[in-house]
Amino acid sequence: MRNKFGELINKKNIILSAFVLVCVFLSYYASVSIQNDVVRETVIGVCFLFELLYILYILYQIIHMKKKH
Repeated sequence: MRNKFGELINKKNIILSAFVLVCVFLSYYASVSIQNDVVRETVIGVCFLFELLYILYILYQIIHMKKKH
């Protein structure tokens, strides 16, 4: 799929976005429903790590696209 964002919208990024969205909901569920502190903090921490890596990956793609053009 081509548009003004070029390579940002592709199958891999859509799948990664869906995975990060699942991480956001999982982190919310953990903060609301999981009673064990260690498990709750571990789930939230892992989800936060995936979200941060995804943001850095998108920023890398944007910078790489700007250097290409």
